[in-house]
Amino acid sequence: MGNTKIRGRQIETDDFIKSARNADVDWSDDRSTASQLAIARLVGESSDRHFTYEWVIASTSITITHNLGKHPAVTVVDTGGNEFVCGVDYIDNNTVRLTFSQAIRGTAYFN
Repeated sequence: MGNTKIRGRQIETDDFIKSARNADVDWSDDRSTASQLAIARLVGESSDRHFTYEWVIASTSITITHNLGKHPAVTVVDTGGNEFVCGVDYIDNNTVRLTFSQAIRGTAYFN
């Protein structure tokens, strides 16, 4: 298992950070910059991302591109602030179709 040492703005690392996920980082150029880039990528991959989408025209179905790169949990709230149950169809890792039993306006929260 590798070690990462941070001394002020200087980051020193060994093979732990040189994982397959960072195979495209050029380690021969500037070790400190490459280490910072690799750490930023690893932290970015572990950070939870979310997306909010609001629509103002009442609809029984809506397709939303969230670009989260995953099948997120979806919570829908109507304009009255009530949580609304709906059908959720994942088109792909970045697109979802929501289907409602009646036409509603509201906000979808993706996490």
